[in-house]
Amino acid sequence: MDWRDVENPEKEREYLLKAIAQKPSAELYYKLATVYENVKDFKKALFYGNKAINIEPNNIEFNEFMAFVHGKNGDVPDAIKYWERVVAIDPEDSQFKIDLSTMKECLPFWIEQHKNSKIVNGDSMDKPLCDENYQDYLDTIQTASNLLNKNNEWINRFAEYAKGIKKNISRIKNKKDSFNQWSPLYLYMNVSQAKGDAIFNLRYLGQSVADIDVKSDGSVKSIKLDQNRYKKHNEDYFGFIHNYEDDKTIWEWSGKDATAAKAFRKHFCNNPQRIKVEQKKENHEHRIESMFLTEFSKRDAKDKRKELRNIQPVKIAKIARFQMPTPFSASNDLKYPKNGKGGGIDILARVGKGNSTKLCIMELKDENTAKEPPKVAIKQGLAYATFISKLLRSKSGKKWWNIFGFSGKVRKDLKLLVACVMPISEYKERNNESFKGIKIVHEGCTFELHYIYFKEEINKILEINTSLNS
Repeated sequence: MDWRDVENPEKEREYLLKAIAQKPSAELYYKLATVYENVKDFKKALFYGNKAINIEPNNIEFNEFMAFVHGKNGDVPDAIKYWERVVAIDPEDSQFKIDLSTMKECLPFWIEQHKNSKIVNGDSMDKPLCDENYQDYLDTIQTASNLLNKNNEWINRFAEYAKGIKKNISRIKNKKDSFNQWSPLYLYMNVSQAKGDAIFNLRYLGQSVADIDVKSDGSVKSIKLDQNRYKKHNEDYFGFIHNYEDDKTIWEWSGKDATAAKAFRKHFCNNPQRIKVEQKKENHEHRIESMFLTEFSKRDAKDKRKELRNIQPVKIAKIARFQMPTPFSASNDLKYPKNGKGGGIDILARVGKGNSTKLCIMELKDENTAKEPPKVAIKQGLAYATFISKLLRSKSGKKWWNIFGFSGKVRKDLKLLVACVMPISEYKERNNESFKGIKIVHEGCTFELHYIYFKEEINKILEINTSLNS
C-alpha cells in the first residue's frame, strides 16, 4: 500500500510516521509536513519540512513550502530567507521574485511590531504581524492585481466615469438645492446617473422606492414612480397604495400639484416595517448598509449618539450615497467578467481627522457564520481595495481621489483601510479580532485590516465593537 492512497488525514499521518520509521526520505518528510500544514499545526509542518530540506537542500518545492508556512505563521524574516533560497535556485522565475519582494515590504512593519514586545508570566505576548490567514490575504491581493493587469480595459472606462462625474458635480449640487430630502428617505446615485442625467434614486431601508428628477431651470420636475419598477414593490413590501389616475406615474414633488408625492412622503416618514419578511440576501444587506450609512453620516460635534467618531461615508458631490463599482467579482472566487462589470464596494468611508484621514473599504455581511466567517469578508474587501489602489495610481487617480472627498494629489505613501462589517455572533470565536491592525504592503500601497462587529434591532444599531477607533 502506498501513502498516496491514504485519504484520511489522521490515517495518512500515522502511515507516514510508520513509513519514515522504516525508511526515511525527503519525499516522506515533505508529505508529512504538508499534512500538518493542512491542519494548521505550523510548528510540526516546519519541523518536518526542515528535515526534507536537510536531505534535498536545493529542492524548489520544499523551500517554497517553508517560505509559505513561515509567512502564514507570521515569521517574516524566515519567510524571506526561504524565498531568497528559492530565487537563488531558480532565478528565471519572475513570480518567485515577486513573492520575495512582497515579503520584504512587510519586514519594516514586522520589526516595528516586535520591538515593543511585552512579557506576561514569562511568556512572550508578541503578536505576529499576520494571523494564520496572512498568506491567503497576500494571495488575494496578488490575484486581484494580476487580474487587473491582464484585463486593463478598466483604466480607460473608469477614466471616462471620473471625467463625467467631475463635470457633473455642480449640476448635481444645483439639482439638490431645488428640493428637500426627508429622513428616512435617502438619495442615492449610481455612476451612470452621476455622470449622465443626474437623476436621484430615492431609497427606504436601502430599497429603491422612487426616482427624483429636476428640470434644467432648477424647478423640481417630478417624482417618478415607475409602475414596472416601484409600484408593486412599494405595495407588497411597504404597504404604500395610491390610486393612480390614468396610470400617471410622474408626480410633482412640491407645490400645488404635489398631493400624491406628499402622501408618498408621509407614508414612508411613518417608518413602515417591511411586510414581506422573506427577501433576498442582498436586500437584507442593503438594509444594514443603509443603517450604517445613516450612522456614519451623523455629525460628530452635533450628535452625541454617534457610535463611531471621525468617520463619514463617501458620497457623490457630498450629497448622494453610492456603491462604487469595480471591474471584477469577489463574492466567491475572483473573476473578471467579459463585460468588465463586477461587484460593488458595499461602503466607502473616510476615517480619521485632517491629514491623517484614510479611505476605508468596507465589506458588509448580514450574517457571521462558520461558512462565511470574517476571513471571507476581509479577503473580498482586500480584492476591492487592490482595485482602488490601482485606480488611484491610474491616469484618472487624482479625479477619483477628489470624488472620494480628498483634496490635492493622491498621496505617495497611500494607505487604505479594509474592514469587515458583520453581526456580533453568540459564538465568541466567530468574532475574530486576530487580524486587527495587520498591515500588508503591495506595490507601494499599505492595506490595514480592521473589523466592525455590531448588534441591531428594528433598523437601529444597539452595539458596535470595532478596531477602527483604536
